Parts: sequence; structure tokens; C-alpha cells
Amino acid sequence: MNDYWEHTSDVENTYRLVESLLGNTWNYGNPNLDDRRDKILKIDPKRVYCTGWSMGAMTSLWLMAKHPQTFAAGLIIAGQQRPGDLVPLASQKVLIITGSEDDKATPWNEKCIPVWEQAGGRVVRPAERLDPALIFPLDRQQKLTDQVNSYLVHDANITFLTFEGVDHMGSARKFFYIKAARDWLFRQVKA
Repeated sequence: MNDYWEHTSDVENTYRLVESLLGNTWNYGNPNLDDRRDKILKIDPKRVYCTGWSMGAMTSLWLMAKHPQTFAAGLIIAGQQRPGDLVPLASQKVLIITGSEDDKATPWNEKCIPVWEQAGGRVVRPAERLDPALIFPLDRQQKLTDQVNSYLVHDANITFLTFEGVDHMGSARKFFYIKAARDWLFRQVKA
């Protein structure tokens, strides 16, 4: 997936792999270890998540839009897509995080909000810009956790948060460390 929303067949091949894994026909046991030889580890089809940064986030958005029945939720970090292509996200659970200085992801996601709302999506988009200084140190994120959770408790399926002063490259070094975002993602279960 590139900045012109072009992609190769690898994107759909990735989805085919997901489908195959969800078929639970693979034996994930380890024949070399006695305690695992007979184990077949299964993937819970109600807990399949989509996440990525930048082009990985663009790919995640595309996969969620093309295959809305598959994913329990998505955590999108600094990625964007054309609004018209993302209408199916109006009924999915998505947490989008961008930086105020990201001149692509933030404005493109802003353009998606009315599209999602018109399609029945419930979007939380706070005017407040979050403070990236609250991400580190990792063991002191309580204030940030409280802020993020205060937005996630609304009756919305899409939450779009922006951190003050963070550009596109800076988002990769910060946003995946947000514990409240990861915790939210792993609490999601597909109906």
C-alpha cells in the first residue's frame, strides 16, 4: 500500500493467510517437545485484530474495509485512506491515533468522520490534543490512561485521538507504547 492507495496482490494474499489461519486447520504444536507434541493451538475467530503504523495502518484500514466480518477491532497509528473507501468502518470498532504535525494521516482521517457518521458510525473526536510527554516513562501512564479511557467509554465505535506536536515519524516511536490503547484493543470481541 502506498501513498496513492495502490497495492499489490500481497495485500489480498495476507488476508488469505488470515482466512487460512482462522480455519484452525494448522497444527501449531511443536513435535520436538513432549509437552506440546499433541497440542493444536487455535485462534479465537472473535479476537482477530488489525493494527499497523503508516503504510501498515493504511493496509489495516483497507483490509478492515474489504473484510469487515473478520476483525474484532483495529488500532490504527498514523495511517489514512480515501474516505469513500472506508465507509464499512462505520460499523466496526476502530481506535485511530495521529499526531497534530502529521500532515497526511490527521487531515485524511478528519475527512472520514462525516463519511462514517453519515453511514451510521458513532465517532468520538475530542478537540483536546493529548500530551505525548505522558507516554514515557511507561510505568507512569496513569494520567494518560485516564484521558484515553475517558474517550473510549463513550457509546462510539470509532475513536480518533491526536497528540500535540507529534509528526508522522515520531508517532512510530511513541504511540504503540500507549497501554490504554493496547488494553482497549485486546478487550474487543467480535459479536
